[in-house]
Formats: sequence, C-alpha cells, structure tokens
Amino acid sequence: SAVTLEVKKRVGANIIETIARVREIVEAERVHWPAGIQVTYMQDKSDQIRDMLSDLQNNILSAIILVMIVIIAALGMRSAVLVGLAIPGAFLTAILALNTLDYTMNIVVLFSLILVVGMLVDGAIVVIEFADRRIGEGLSPIEAFASAARRMSWPVIASTITTLAVFTPLLFWPGMVGEFMKFLPITVIIALTASLAMALVFIPVLGSAITWRRAVNKVVPEGAVTRRYVQLLNRLLHNPGKTLIAALLAMIGAYVAYGQFGKGVEFFPAVEPEFALIQVHARGDLSVYEKDAIVRQVEQHVLDMGDLQSVYARSFNTAGGENMAEDVIGVIQLEFINWEVRRPSAKILEEMRRRTVDIPGIQLEFRKAEEGPSGGKPIQVEFSARDFQ
Repeated sequence: SAVTLEVKKRVGANIIETIARVREIVEAERVHWPAGIQVTYMQDKSDQIRDMLSDLQNNILSAIILVMIVIIAALGMRSAVLVGLAIPGAFLTAILALNTLDYTMNIVVLFSLILVVGMLVDGAIVVIEFADRRIGEGLSPIEAFASAARRMSWPVIASTITTLAVFTPLLFWPGMVGEFMKFLPITVIIALTASLAMALVFIPVLGSAITWRRAVNKVVPEGAVTRRYVQLLNRLLHNPGKTLIAALLAMIGAYVAYGQFGKGVEFFPAVEPEFALIQVHARGDLSVYEKDAIVRQVEQHVLDMGDLQSVYARSFNTAGGENMAEDVIGVIQLEFINWEVRRPSAKILEEMRRRTVDIPGIQLEFRKAEEGPSGGKPIQVEFSARDFQ
C-alpha cells in the first residue's frame, strides 16, 4: 500500500539544500504519476537545522544587546556601538573563513560561535576605553585611536594568544571524537583572530571617524564600586605574597571541590529526541504476511497518540540492519511533534509500553534517537555505465 524512499546525504552535504532539491525533483515527477498517489514527507531534518540557526541568531542578538547595555552604562553610547560592531564583524569573518576552508556549518560550529561571543569584545573595550582617556587629555580622535591601537596592541595580542593557547591542543584530538570536535578549536581560533583584527584595525578606524573632540581633562566622578575596587586593589598590591598564596589556595580548592562534589563528565548529555524507534522481536516460523500483521497490530496501538507527527512502519523477512538482532521482524519509526508542545519522550514511550503490553508472543524494544557522531561506511564503491548489462 505504500512505497518509502529514504534519502541519506553524503558527509559534508548541505541538509537544507539537499532536502529542497529532493522536494523539487519529487514535485516535478508527480505530474507523471497516477492521480491517486499521495506523497508525504517525513523526518525532515532541515527544520532542525533552521531552528539551530534561529537559536544562533537569537543568541547573537541577545549578546550584542546585553554587551551594549553594559558598555552604555560604563562608557557611553558611542563606545557601545563600536564594541557591538565587533561581534557581527568577527562572526562574519569567521564564517567566511570556514567557508573558504570548505567546512560545513554544523552543530559544533554553531556552539563554538555562541561560546566565543563574550570573548570577542575584550580587545575592543580596552582600545576604546584607552582612546577615550587620550581624547580627554586633549588629543584629536585620530591621534587618540592611533595611540590606543599602538599602545594596547601587545596587551590585546597577548591576551588573545593566551586564550588561543588553551584551544590549540584540541586541534590534535585523535580518533572519532577528534573528528567530531575539531570544529570547536578551529572556529574559536578563527573568530578570536578576527576579533583581534577588529580591535586593532577596524574599530580604531571607525572610532576616529565618528568621534568628536571632548573637553580636555574632563573629570569623571568616581562611583562607589570603583572606590571599593581601588581600596581592595591597594590592599592586595601591598601584600603580594599573601595575594599569591590566596590565589594558589583558591585554585587548589577549586580542583578539590570538583573532585568531591563534581558530577563527572558526560560527553553527550541526554536531550529531548525528535525521533524514536520500536523494534518488534518475535521468534518462530513466521511468514512475511504474519510478520507484517504483527507489526501492523503494534502500529495500531500507538497510531492515535497526539504526540506523534508521523509513523513509518515496515516489516521484513530478515533483520533490516547490522545493528538489529536476528529475531527483529519489523521496525516502527516515530517522529514526535515539536518538543515545546508535547510531553517528554520518556512519558510518551512509557505510555506506548502500557498500550502494547497485552500483545502476546512478541517483545518490543523502545529506543530514542541517539545523538553524536556517526561513522561513515568503511568502503564505498561507485560505478556507472550507459549499458548496465
């Protein structure tokens, strides 16, 4: 009663473009099919990718707004605008570099871009604040920003290199995990390098163009927080030995506290899956029609649940894949509706167990979609010919 076409993309292919192309081909071919044929698209993963990109966009906008609020409170509107430009400038440069290196926009790249949002503005803040100080001393905006770029270049470069040194060893991460996670250090290194160029080249040039001369020796009132910070700093500077010992004890205490109270390391934490799988196990000399009837019976028990967007059931005479047991007679693939408007997957699967517990002679295995890197086929042979015989 149905024919299912499973489309799998090659490693490195663009999911959104691939699915869009598949839909174009199907719609073009439908005009040649009988009128009674219905076409349904299931498990469209491009929706997930669009959600990820939307989340990235929201994080970027939120980061820029929050950074600008903080900078407005500390340095003023003009400085906030200049610092805010450093984030999208560094992001666009990083994405351009990744595209030039022929790297895909995957979930690790998106996470890495979100990770570095707070690091991209440090150099720009230092340069802009020093330029403001020089303008207050009577220099013109061009002279002030040029002086700030020269004077702050080595501190900003040293700070950036220190951060890059932390991520550089991850470039040599071996094995499958290294192949999956290598995008993180690459993205971070490119984005931070771009932020260095923004802080020392583009922001000073732009700042000198939009800044007007300020009153010389403008007195800025000292706030209560600044006053307390200066008092604390004076006390620490007069006791360098005690300060160093306190810092070392705090560092050691952090390691000890993590060893005592830490929850361990989980490489792929459990998240709400979009898909689930029911494997139907049955033993005996069953015909393909009997197997199909059993799978259909299981399907009917879960088909009317409102948490499901699509159900794809198939039965077969032999195990349908290398990860399945020999007694698997069929598989039911479940696609959930959006996680924001449904129950947790654990409760959904628990209800499915209760609904199917009275079906005799079979054993059901409920599996959530497993996240993480997937291994490609070890050998791939491609051939083509005009005369297939």
